[in-house]
Amino acid sequence: MAEKLENFREKLKLKSNKSTGEEQPSAQEAPEKTVKLKAPAIKWENIVRALVLLLICFIMISPLKGCSLSDRDGIGMSAARQIAVEDAGIPADLVSDMQSDYIKLEGRGCYKVQFTGTVTDYRYIIDAETGTIIARAFHHIDGE
Repeated sequence: MAEKLENFREKLKLKSNKSTGEEQPSAQEAPEKTVKLKAPAIKWENIVRALVLLLICFIMISPLKGCSLSDRDGIGMSAARQIAVEDAGIPADLVSDMQSDYIKLEGRGCYKVQFTGTVTDYRYIIDAETGTIIARAFHHIDGE
C-alpha cells in the first residue's frame, strides 16, 4: 500500500514538472482518477434559524387555535345549547335552526347560541366555564 502511494506521488511530481520540460507519465502509467462528490456543508446557522422560525410560528398560532376551536374546558357546547333551550321554556322538538359557536368575550370563553322557536328567535351568550347566562335576546318573528 505504501508503495502504491509513493508511485502515485512520483507520477504527480512528473505531471507538475510539465513546465520544466520533464517527461509526462503515459496514460497507462497515470493513476486512475477517482471523483469524490462533496456533500453540501450543513450550516448550523441555517438550522438554528429554521428552528427559531418554527418556534415563533408555533407560539403565534397556538393561542389562536385555543381561542376559536377549544371547547374542551368547562361545560361544553351541547350543555350550553341545553341551558339556552331550557331557559327559553320551549320544548326541544320545536327548536329549529340551532347554531352555536365558541367565542372569547372580554378574555373569557363563552358560547353564543342561537335558535328559532315557533314564533321567536332566541340568542344567548353563556359562560363556558360556569354555564351562567351572560346575555339573552328575543326577537318576535312576524307571521308569514
